[in-house]
Amino acid sequence: METISEAVVAEVRTSTKEAYPGFHPVDALLAVDSVEDALFTEGVTPEAIPTGRGLPTTPEELQQRLLAAKETGDAGEALFASWLVQAGHDDTEFEWVSRTYARASYDFIVSTPRWLGDGEQVVVDVKSTRGPFERDIHLSIAEIRYAAKNPRYRIARISGIGTSSLEIAILGNVHDLAARIVASLSNLPDSVEAESVRVGVELLEVELRTELQPN
Repeated sequence: METISEAVVAEVRTSTKEAYPGFHPVDALLAVDSVEDALFTEGVTPEAIPTGRGLPTTPEELQQRLLAAKETGDAGEALFASWLVQAGHDDTEFEWVSRTYARASYDFIVSTPRWLGDGEQVVVDVKSTRGPFERDIHLSIAEIRYAAKNPRYRIARISGIGTSSLEIAILGNVHDLAARIVASLSNLPDSVEAESVRVGVELLEVELRTELQPN
């Protein structure tokens, strides 16, 4: 028996995801990063689907997973704010929106995004993971609908939280993907609304990807 890293598991999932629509057998091996992971994805395996039970999880364990997911998200936002300063943005050039507006469709406004060099404001939603960059991203419908109307929407992917492989990637082309998702929602039955979607990072354009120094 040989121990394999979560990065290898994530790469296997990415390379074989088309063969497993709706769930993937290795999902149960990946750490919980988001509320959606804890509530909807974790434990969704071929064996669990017929029973509808998922993996054995007590209410207390589920609560712990939800708290861990929130800690991951909070850590990612703090790391992004720190990276902005390290990249030369002073505190007048960005606003940490989610600290005041927790339900906003993005986390930061960056008035002068230095990685783009065009001086035009962007909004940034931070998506964090304790696993590798390749892990899928959850987007709420509110985020998708806002991004579909805003070509300057970006995702900051913070990966490797709590490990020695900490990275940041700025992902573009969110607007185009969001517009396609919104258009597809018209095919849902009347009075049916999706609340979130799971998106592969390979669908988005990497504008910047670099190692990140912990706070």
